[in-house]
Amino acid sequence: MNTLISVIVPVYKVENYLNRCIDSILNQTYRNLEVILVDDGSPDNCPSICEEYAKKDNRIKVIHQENGGLSSARNTGLTVASGELITFVDSDDWIANDMYQILYDTMTSQDADIVECNYFAVNEKTSEKSVPVKENLIYYNDDGLKALFLDKNIKSYVWNKLYKRNTIGDTTFPVGRSYEDTYTTYKFFSKAKKIVSINQPLYFYNIRFGSISRNFSPDLFLGIFQQYVDYSSYSKDFNELLQARVIRRGIVTTIEYIKGKERKNARQIAKKVKTVRKLFLKNRYLSLKEKFIASIYFILAAFL
Repeated sequence: MNTLISVIVPVYKVENYLNRCIDSILNQTYRNLEVILVDDGSPDNCPSICEEYAKKDNRIKVIHQENGGLSSARNTGLTVASGELITFVDSDDWIANDMYQILYDTMTSQDADIVECNYFAVNEKTSEKSVPVKENLIYYNDDGLKALFLDKNIKSYVWNKLYKRNTIGDTTFPVGRSYEDTYTTYKFFSKAKKIVSINQPLYFYNIRFGSISRNFSPDLFLGIFQQYVDYSSYSKDFNELLQARVIRRGIVTTIEYIKGKERKNARQIAKKVKTVRKLFLKNRYLSLKEKFIASIYFILAAFL
């Protein structure tokens, strides 16, 4: 029998999307699944929908908990998951019916620790491939982590990937934070010796305006800043790469706070950005235009 895959699905206020999500998982051509539905205190009909599915398919486990947020629900799923392989699906999204078979076959044939697929970003009007990679990509050791930090061919999204359990280890998602993948996926990658990215889009990411990921939050910047804290001393290349990311996102976040007339928060972000400014003019990952903008930013930040 194929290896058991634990599929962790946090559920909260998605009654209009949940059936589509669960059906897409249960209809996988890869059958050896453990589907963990974590009802995160959803106030709508989601809890009963989950229970009805559990009655129909014994591969489903339903856990009800008080509302703690997406990270809390994912952490709960990890504590009960028994599969040697782990994956995640957000409950307003859905997946192609051969997604796990393709990811599993790739993982076994390539002896990979993490395999990711491409995805479609979908809204009411469009469906488009989000990451136009022209070919399958293979990364060994630190190359995969660097690719993640570059944020081009590989994104930090946790949901379009299949993980060997040991790459996750005891890492947990940060409760109370949005952009929680930014705080965790790089830790998974740091434990992987081989990562494979396939160009085929198999995950359907549903863009809903008003959802957590669509609202402004400093958490994306803070997650990137934590990556800098953890890996800036690893190598000169990582230092420059992460410095560039902190500066770019820090400038955007500061501007958002200024637009919202939150001067104190803008000042706090600028203070963090200034801690990484050393030698930024020599940074290979910043363009001349970006260096000019950063220079102006550091001057103006003194007046916040």
